[in-house]
Amino acid sequence: GLLRQLVLLPGSDATPRLCPNSEPSLAELSIPQVLKSSTLQQDQHGLVYPYEAEARVTAGDRPPCSGPEKGQLWFNVQRKGLFICDGMMWMTLVQNKERLDYVEDYQDLYTRSETFDVEVFSIPSEGLFMAAANRDSRPGSGIYRWMNGSFQLYQNISTQEARAWKHFTINEKVFLVVADIRKAEPELSVIYRWNRRQKRFLRYQTLETHAAQDWEAFQIHNNSFLVVANHRR
Repeated sequence: GLLRQLVLLPGSDATPRLCPNSEPSLAELSIPQVLKSSTLQQDQHGLVYPYEAEARVTAGDRPPCSGPEKGQLWFNVQRKGLFICDGMMWMTLVQNKERLDYVEDYQDLYTRSETFDVEVFSIPSEGLFMAAANRDSRPGSGIYRWMNGSFQLYQNISTQEARAWKHFTINEKVFLVVADIRKAEPELSVIYRWNRRQKRFLRYQTLETHAAQDWEAFQIHNNSFLVVANHRR
């Protein structure tokens, strides 16, 4: 059929301005004068109505836009946009906004209590792990291991309102230190070491802390250091 009226109002509802309308004059104003004319043009292909506009639909390829294409519409399927040629370039009428959600939800991990921090690390010849710092002491914090394309619970470690985990290595030995908060003095945070035979993290050393919030591990001239961020004292 023939489209005789096109009203583009992004973000609006154009139906009240279209016929039938309680006030016909409003709809009359929106009809271009050329539509009221029955003037015809003759060319080699037959009759051409002056208000007709050819519409191009492509999957991204840009059609030519020059004098002969002036007023032509172009729908870009790939960009989901509608454009009109002004005789020199394609002007945007409607275009889908660029999406920024390039990161898709892959896996949801439901921990047994509020989680304040996660530490992702690798153990040579063992794979990828993730330590979650959980608030409740029972069952404590969880160590997850990457298996069959997802993280699976691998080991539970007793913690006290854990705030953060930090992974570090010394002489190819793998350690995990937790920032714990205990209600009674002295407060102790714990360092765990990876046991290759048992394939578990075992308690290695305790350090006195005061409402520890975080740990950082680093080396200076082959000397290993740990620094703790305390909340009290």
